[in-house]
Amino acid sequence: MVRSLYLKLLISVLLTLTGPILIMFWMYNGAFEEQQRHEQEDILQENMARLFTAQLLEHASESLWQTAHQLPTNRLDKDVSLLVCNSRGLPVLSLARFSSPALQAASLCADRVPRLSALSSTHSLGQTAPRHEPYDFVYSQRIGNNKPETETYYFMLIKPAQAYEQLIGRNRQLSRKRALALFFIMAIILVGSTHWSLGSLKRLRREIAAIQDGRQESLQQNYEIELDSLTVSLNQLLANERNQRKRYQQGMDDLAHSLKTRLSLIHASMQEANLSQRERERLNEQVVHMDQIVQYHLRRAVTGRQSLTRQAVDPVPLIQSLLATLGKVYRHKSLRVKQRCDESLQFIGNSGDLVELLGNLLDNAFKFAISTIEVYLYRDGNQLVLRIEDDGPGIVASQRQRVLQRGVRADNSGGQGIGLSLSAEIIDSYQGTLSIKESHLGGTAVSVRLPSH
Repeated sequence: MVRSLYLKLLISVLLTLTGPILIMFWMYNGAFEEQQRHEQEDILQENMARLFTAQLLEHASESLWQTAHQLPTNRLDKDVSLLVCNSRGLPVLSLARFSSPALQAASLCADRVPRLSALSSTHSLGQTAPRHEPYDFVYSQRIGNNKPETETYYFMLIKPAQAYEQLIGRNRQLSRKRALALFFIMAIILVGSTHWSLGSLKRLRREIAAIQDGRQESLQQNYEIELDSLTVSLNQLLANERNQRKRYQQGMDDLAHSLKTRLSLIHASMQEANLSQRERERLNEQVVHMDQIVQYHLRRAVTGRQSLTRQAVDPVPLIQSLLATLGKVYRHKSLRVKQRCDESLQFIGNSGDLVELLGNLLDNAFKFAISTIEVYLYRDGNQLVLRIEDDGPGIVASQRQRVLQRGVRADNSGGQGIGLSLSAEIIDSYQGTLSIKESHLGGTAVSVRLPSH
């Protein structure tokens, strides 16, 4: 299926153009061939007139046919010969030269005399053999009168059709060349005009790509009248999307501030209240869980939300910054971190999504690793691949899909088990994949694949 508007328009116009060109040249060839046949008839008719004067035809008598061999055949053209047949279909005089060796004077007389006698006209033009064999033009003249004692004779002038066929062949070949030349000329004109006509759509596509890459904020307004309403609507959509994201972010920030303030007041009230140690621990645990749930939903609301505009983010500095930060947090474990990152790669999307994704995965690796962590970033085809491996206890095969669900943990430590599930949602929003396997270090190997463009 053709998915290009340019190709669809070009193909439809070329198909529409092909029909009229073929019909035009078919009609031209037919008219040319008909004209050439009339010219052949005129030539033979002129040769027939040279044999007989009007006076001889008017006073035709039987003595004329007795001296038929004395007719002035030298007046005929060099390629024209004479055949005389009687009314019984027998040759009387044969000076004919046939192009086909299988054709004889007797067979021609026997074949044509019955047909000529049925014609009302006294002359006719025909051919001597099927078109797939060499043939001659035959011009027939019936001469006689209404007297019973006078026999009717048929004078036939034979002219080879070889020159005619060669002329028709050359004309057909020339017509094909002209048709192809006209078609290609029109095709070039159509390609140029189609390219010019669709230039605005191509420019619109380039501008939209620039907006998605963050190099441009809105579409220009110098488009044709037919595209003016489209560009205005797209600009309004872009402006509304930016404003909506801004208001959404501000609303989420206000909600986070309000909830965290209330949770802090609850925590302070618990400290002041005369509660037992057990009750205080139970309430404090619920407050901590509430705070984690709020943080999860706030992060989930602002991550993985694809917009019309995108930006290119260099992931290597983010990885190095997170590794340095986590190294300080888990410095008591003295972990050895090995990294191999392709610095030419770029992530196309929201930088906050990438930070959240890398933070969750690297934090898990630092949390469960015993001594070694390996981080790899490379390209595989048109995909960006991030692989993080550790030598920790690992995750059993039966739990590798469950830990991607919210609230499911692979260990019994505190927390809500939202890190991997949030990472999976971010990856899914970018049409990527996340897989968990056993590492060659003995622990867990987490692989993330994201489109590189």
